[in-house]
Amino acid sequence: MRNKLRNFSLLVLLIISFLLLSTAIDSLGEVPQYLPLPRPPFVNQSGGYGRGIIEGDIPIGWDESPTLVEEEVTQVDANCGCEGMPLFNITGVTGTQYLRVKLGESYDGEWLMYNSTSLPYYGESLWAQIGEARKIYISPEVSFEGYIPGMKNPQQIVGAPSMEYFPDKMIFHSERKVDDEYGLSYNIEEFDPDDLMDGYLVYNVMYLQVPYEVQVAVENMTRDLITGIESDYLKIRAIESYLKDNHAYNLDYSRSPDDVDPVLWFLFNSKEGVCIHYNSALVLMARSIGLPMRLVTGYRVDPNDHIQAVSPQQAHAWAEANFKDLGWVTFDATGQEQEEKDENLENGDLISTNTNIIYQDSNCYKGKNFIVTGKVTDEYGNPVSGLKTLTYLVDYSKVTPSFDIFGNSNNSSFKDEIFQDGILCGKAISKDGQFTINCSIPLNTQPGEYGVEVITLGNSIYSGSNTDPPLDVLARSTIECNTSYRVISGKRFTIEGKLLEEETWIPLSVHDLDVILEGGPYLGGNHPSIPSNQVQISRLFSDNEGIFRYNHVFEPGNHKVILDWDGTFYYNGTSRTLNVTAIPLTIDPDPIDYLVRGEANQITGKVHAEELTPESGEGVEIYLGQEYLGAALTDDYGFFSLSYNIPDSTAVSEVQLVYYLVDGYSITQSTVVAIRPTLNYLPRGVGTWKKPFQIEAVIQNDNGRPMGNVDLKLMSGNKSQTLSTDENGRVMFNVSLDSRPDNDLYEFQIEYSGTKYIMPIIISGTVKLNAIINYLGLFLGLLKLATVLGVCYSAYVLVSRQFPGINGVSLSIDTGQVKEEEEEFATGVYIIRSDKARIDIKIHEIENNLPLVWGVHEPFTFKIEVKSEQPKALYRLDVVGLENTEKLRIEDGVSSEIAIYQNKGLKNIRFIYEDLEEEAYAETLLLMHIVDYREEIVRQFN
Repeated sequence: MRNKLRNFSLLVLLIISFLLLSTAIDSLGEVPQYLPLPRPPFVNQSGGYGRGIIEGDIPIGWDESPTLVEEEVTQVDANCGCEGMPLFNITGVTGTQYLRVKLGESYDGEWLMYNSTSLPYYGESLWAQIGEARKIYISPEVSFEGYIPGMKNPQQIVGAPSMEYFPDKMIFHSERKVDDEYGLSYNIEEFDPDDLMDGYLVYNVMYLQVPYEVQVAVENMTRDLITGIESDYLKIRAIESYLKDNHAYNLDYSRSPDDVDPVLWFLFNSKEGVCIHYNSALVLMARSIGLPMRLVTGYRVDPNDHIQAVSPQQAHAWAEANFKDLGWVTFDATGQEQEEKDENLENGDLISTNTNIIYQDSNCYKGKNFIVTGKVTDEYGNPVSGLKTLTYLVDYSKVTPSFDIFGNSNNSSFKDEIFQDGILCGKAISKDGQFTINCSIPLNTQPGEYGVEVITLGNSIYSGSNTDPPLDVLARSTIECNTSYRVISGKRFTIEGKLLEEETWIPLSVHDLDVILEGGPYLGGNHPSIPSNQVQISRLFSDNEGIFRYNHVFEPGNHKVILDWDGTFYYNGTSRTLNVTAIPLTIDPDPIDYLVRGEANQITGKVHAEELTPESGEGVEIYLGQEYLGAALTDDYGFFSLSYNIPDSTAVSEVQLVYYLVDGYSITQSTVVAIRPTLNYLPRGVGTWKKPFQIEAVIQNDNGRPMGNVDLKLMSGNKSQTLSTDENGRVMFNVSLDSRPDNDLYEFQIEYSGTKYIMPIIISGTVKLNAIINYLGLFLGLLKLATVLGVCYSAYVLVSRQFPGINGVSLSIDTGQVKEEEEEFATGVYIIRSDKARIDIKIHEIENNLPLVWGVHEPFTFKIEVKSEQPKALYRLDVVGLENTEKLRIEDGVSSEIAIYQNKGLKNIRFIYEDLEEEAYAETLLLMHIVDYREEIVRQFN
């Protein structure tokens, strides 16, 4: 029955799964038949024409909030050919057709612009640009609000209110109305065709967004257009050519239906439109195949006119792509405009004019002003008023006057070249035949020799004229670097700085930067220094970034480093004085009170030059008097350490540690070679706290010899007593207690204060006092005493049976009998090895044939006897497992030692003797049980 139910459940589950799968397949509908191609990972595949949802991974810095879109840039069905009054006037030759205002970055039926980081702008010079310097004046006919007309690669705006600048978009935004004329300096880049064809685009996910329907419609078509083309630049040009050749420019284009995307309508239906259609299609088609581009909107102007009015009918849209190491390159897919221009302007006879400069400054610094004063007269010498005069800076290496076959100057042709290549720097209107122009040189002007071309523009009565005296454009230079350095003498140090143009911080590449080094004494120590009158001169060069580096090893002392550049004809020289204090390395040894004989001693310290630390690996050689101990190397922080073992044979005395650096610096440290004594104690006559008892203390030197006639101090609580040792190094302290200590444990310390050559030592200990018996009655007391004695005897018998062993009897065993689980051993003395020598051990307080069991906190004495085939007066034993003792000195082969254990358990004590010369070796194992008698009695009783 259970199997049938399970099979039925599986059948029902299978039917439900099949129904769900069928529903899912039906919901997919008809899948579009197009070739799936790889695309960048962040392409927006949103549908519809509303503001699409960004799908997939969100790029860093992309705002997902509703404020993602800052504002609409333009509509794709905007009419670029509307009529109207002029919006603004331009004075000066632009050199380019494109005046930018806004960007189109996100498309979903209309172009939108993303939020991005802006910088407050107050008219300062922006970073140095590459390209030809230009300057124009823009005079609004109507108030500008929001984004104002500007140029790609702007350098400076002068005369406008404070505003925001968007570096990634190269556009300006003003919260205040702009009514007054402002000057705009910028740079025009000319790209090498080979660089463009070899270049590649900078990947930016924001400029790869394409609506899903557009992606599906144009991707495969676009890939067909670029088949066989490798260059990103040529791919874009191929798309551009396709749009120009296959679509008609028509101001009266047919509008797209509401449910059809305008760009798709333009591409596949109407095949006609205006600039916004052409370049929107260019951007989206490029994006569909992974080429990031963006749309730019603004105005299209005459690049060669010196004065022109800009009207709404000049509104324009074009495209940009960002090439690695080149910047933003302009593309324009707009087809041929079908506009007729009236070329048959009939002009009457004009009165010719003459323009003459009366006064002009001969030179001027970048960013500063110079004055030009002159007069305008007609052909009869009469003053002429009301004519505009423009002042251009002309680089005559780029502009050459043309002549006719008779050698006469072609003034018209020459003037056109001035407009195209000159830099506009001022303008005025003649009054009573006079003009005074306050000219400013843009910061993006290259220093050099220019001609000042003052051009008078004609009108309907007078013709124009010009004059061209020379002007030297100068610039100031500056050296940027720190002015004060503290360095380590004797070590290579690099001074780094930049040679820059002062106004613009443009780097200057030169090969004649002089370095003058003047030396002076170092006042911080007794190190040698160079004479104050010594001068060293070096010559440096600065690279294309203006960076120079001066490497020098400074002697100890105070130095002046003078960086001097004589300048050129067009650049002022500059100089900067640096103060360098070179500080020698010194050693600060850590204090050493004692060098302990027979032990490894750590010798430590620090190498530094006041607050400066050398690089790791600085060597320090250390001597003990005349004996070389070794060399230590410093770490990253200047610290060093050397471990040295003082031989046992070294005599205690005052010694000198001498530290040396490789430059000859040395320092001496005084200390002493001392010994470390050993101090042991043994409680005697211990009873209850009411009964006085004694503590015997023994002190020995590092050779195991007793130290007689030295003071030992016993301290407990606020009480202390000091006694001198006898000739055996022993002292007996009498202890009487005023009150019962906690847990019947008397805690104390024994201190030896040391001498000049003997180190101080202090040990701590405890004495377990007997508990007070409660005598409520003699009978009960005697009964309890009898009970205790009986229990003690029983415990003795049980312990004897539990820990059988041999005491006082030497037993030879193999090392294999000794296991790591010490609890399995029987107590006793075991001869582990005996080669030409033998160690016998006997516990003084334990009778023969009794187990080696002793109480915790109770001292005991063991007798050590060493025998060898070649008897010696002194034997040295290594001891393992005995508290406070690692080495023993046995004189005449016999010694007694006092020991005490603070912890219970099986104690494994090894005594080892080795003589390499005699090839003698002996090892004896002593196993003892340390117990708490009270606990053992209770355990046995229970």
